Amino acid sequence: VYQVPCYLSDETGLITASSARPDGTPTSLGQMRRKLRSILRTIVVQRCKNIGSVGLLQSGGMNSMIIGNILREEQIKGLRTFFIGAKCSHERYSAARGAECINSQHHDITFDVTQSINDIPKVIELMETYDPGQIRKGLLLYTLCKY
Repeated sequence: VYQVPCYLSDETGLITASSARPDGTPTSLGQMRRKLRSILRTIVVQRCKNIGSVGLLQSGGMNSMIIGNILREEQIKGLRTFFIGAKCSHERYSAARGAECINSQHHDITFDVTQSINDIPKVIELMETYDPGQIRKGLLLYTLCKY
């Protein structure tokens, strides 16, 4: 399978990398990467400036590390990272290492299966849904709120 590099344009939707555009729209992968980095940085800074503290849910994955690194580079004050998961989770170590790299105040919140099962009825009541995906996310956020 051949994948054509592309990105989303505000005006027309999906644009391929080979589309030459006289209006300065990026056409090379390097240009697209720089443009995407610039857009992401702008969005993160706009969302996080002029607020007291910033909290980042640190999964240990690439997405949270990229956002965390942008916050570090922009010297956002009061950066706190949170990991919520099982004690035996391999993401726990990655999240802690990532938080160390971005020099944040890290909070490691762990739970066990029994605790989570006991919280399900309360989460269903609060979220007013039986959707398994929503309940799964809700359990993590409920655990964070109890912290």
